[in-house]
Amino acid sequence: MKADGYGWWKKRLAHNARLYDVIRIDHFRAFADYYTIPYGAENAKSGKWEKGTGLAFWNTVKPAVSAEIIAEDLGGDTPEVKQLVEDTGFPNMKILQFAFDSDLDNQFLPKNYDKNCVCYTGTHDNDTTRGWFEKATQKEKIMFSGTVPADKSIGKGKCWEECASCLETGNYAEGFDFVIKRYMSDCYNLRDDPDSKYYRSQSGKPALIVLCTHWHDARTAYNESVRKLAAKWGLPLVEFDANIGFSRHMPHPVTGGQISLIYADDTQVVNGVRVGWHPLRGKDQYIQRKMAAIFAARMSQLLP
Repeated sequence: MKADGYGWWKKRLAHNARLYDVIRIDHFRAFADYYTIPYGAENAKSGKWEKGTGLAFWNTVKPAVSAEIIAEDLGGDTPEVKQLVEDTGFPNMKILQFAFDSDLDNQFLPKNYDKNCVCYTGTHDNDTTRGWFEKATQKEKIMFSGTVPADKSIGKGKCWEECASCLETGNYAEGFDFVIKRYMSDCYNLRDDPDSKYYRSQSGKPALIVLCTHWHDARTAYNESVRKLAAKWGLPLVEFDANIGFSRHMPHPVTGGQISLIYADDTQVVNGVRVGWHPLRGKDQYIQRKMAAIFAARMSQLLP
């Protein structure tokens, strides 16, 4: 390869650069040094370390590559590897899950990062972040809680554990979005739970989430939020409001009020208009029967 100026590498990386903006070079440490084992050896004891191609390789190849390069240097904590990463100018990798099992000098703690690096929560060899945290030792959890600030981006300034009841009536989309993500995560993570019948399955517990609008169309904010969430997550939607048989735009021909009122057990003011809230209960009530028919028809489409 050296004889032809590493032509194969140039072509390979140039092709990748046409597909990707950033290329990560796994096992980057091998360009500094690598371990060789003779063919046919019964084990690795007879192997030895060899010197890699070093900076000369990258000085030859890099001009042919337009993409940015990340050096995956994990497991290569030697002076030779560190010097090569520094000489190439490539950012190296930091793994957050590795940061909490020792002390405050751990190189993977964010406070110890240099500027030229890329942080991953984990790699393809790691558990999911949630799975890692649930299996972490008490020491790791204490270190994590003491060094990583709580995420304030979920809900109204709440972190994950505090969002169990974040379903404020004026913020349906935010609240239900949290619930959907939480439920899907919980189902998926059962694949890592030894007490679950879904342990070691490919994707955890199968889950079919069906979203439903309110039984009539006067609850505009709620119904709009549900439709947006169905579109975002690709979830099936039961549109009670569109199929119930009347609309908030159609006053009752006798009372002049909202038609929903005559079918309701209680009422609520929405956008300055009093409407029916919960439908009358009982299997013989019109709205209950109508909703059951709408739901059954939609389920027959999803689960024929």
